[in-house]
Amino acid sequence: MRYVVLALLSLLVSPACAGSADIATSRPITLAFHDAPATVVLTALGYGFRERIVAEGEVTAARVSLRATSSTLENALSEIAAKNEWVWFRRDGGDFVLCDHAFYDREMLGDRPRPMVLQLEHRPASELIPLIAPHLSRAHGRIVVDEEGNRLLIYDERRVLQRLKPVVEALDLAVEEDVGEAAAAPS
Repeated sequence: MRYVVLALLSLLVSPACAGSADIATSRPITLAFHDAPATVVLTALGYGFRERIVAEGEVTAARVSLRATSSTLENALSEIAAKNEWVWFRRDGGDFVLCDHAFYDREMLGDRPRPMVLQLEHRPASELIPLIAPHLSRAHGRIVVDEEGNRLLIYDERRVLQRLKPVVEALDLAVEEDVGEAAAAPS
């Protein structure tokens, strides 16, 4: 596969501020890439801004297009991330990282508590609280009901949320199936 890489690095920075990391990442550059390997794009960005930018997860094998005119590093990374439903962040060591959400969840969040919103279609959200509450972790588990939107906001560790989601979905469908069976049964 061919890819076109047009990289015009317009380093619009005065020599007096070239050593400053904050100024280096905020000075604008111009780049244009079409269907290029993400690692090539990130290497060019890193070179232009004098920063180390790392691809992780599914980003390492992806191809991207970017047209950034007078763009800062943060804006360029945000544009790439938004187009591909990825996320970028800066590690404590200073490296910028562009990765998919699964990598970010696994590597950066670990099993820290996080929210999950579940929209219910067939049962009132408040009915499910006594059925779900015993399955939450004691340290972090919380449930909030949005009665107006018929949603559950469940806050807990990732592993608990992964177990609860199919349970909540099954409980939401259980009433509809029972009603359907009752309607089909002869009187």
